Amino acid sequence: MIENNVYLLVIPMFAMILLGISISTMSMSSNNVVSLFMEGKTTDSKNTGCDNCPNYITEFPCSIAGNSVLGGVDFVQYFVNFQLDDGTYNETQIGIQGDTNIYTTYKNFTYNFLTQENKQLFEETPEKYIPQWGGYCAWGVAGEYCPNYPWSADCLGPSGNWGHWTIINEKLYFFLYQEAKTKFINENDPDKMIIDGDSRWTEWFGENDEIPMSTSCYVSYS
Repeated sequence: MIENNVYLLVIPMFAMILLGISISTMSMSSNNVVSLFMEGKTTDSKNTGCDNCPNYITEFPCSIAGNSVLGGVDFVQYFVNFQLDDGTYNETQIGIQGDTNIYTTYKNFTYNFLTQENKQLFEETPEKYIPQWGGYCAWGVAGEYCPNYPWSADCLGPSGNWGHWTIINEKLYFFLYQEAKTKFINENDPDKMIIDGDSRWTEWFGENDEIPMSTSCYVSYS
């Protein structure tokens, strides 16, 4: 899942490894992204034939318990602020990071909000607002398989993007970039994609409440 001029928001330590400096955002060419996703050719017992998991995931995991999901973007705003009068959603909108002083914890992860009202809505029905499949790219979870992609329960890294998302049946899905969203919604049957993604996610994690939410692998700009 690659796009030129994608701005990745990454943890400072990851940026230090790649660039030798502490920064929180960086621009990566498609070749740089390819090198991250396709390093090495080793396989594991769960994904025979897959390229091995990228170093940025194995060394600096995308999911860190206690941290803010998708960097603290307010998920409630997608349902409230981006909803149109006819009940549909303005999916051209880009999410905004919540206030670090307005937060709650749910199933071992932190959620930030723009307002106390959004926080209250979330706490009343958190499962309505949390992103599907951990906030990872929905196309990556539902549509990307070996041998080109190593995604598994032990290798989650297809990033979600604050600016590429959809709400289907009142469930929030994120995508790395527009092409991934197009593949999910327009080039395939989105209902089937959701069934496939749910099946794969359940295969990975069952009904376990301790599912990994993406805290470090995400994009904050469309």
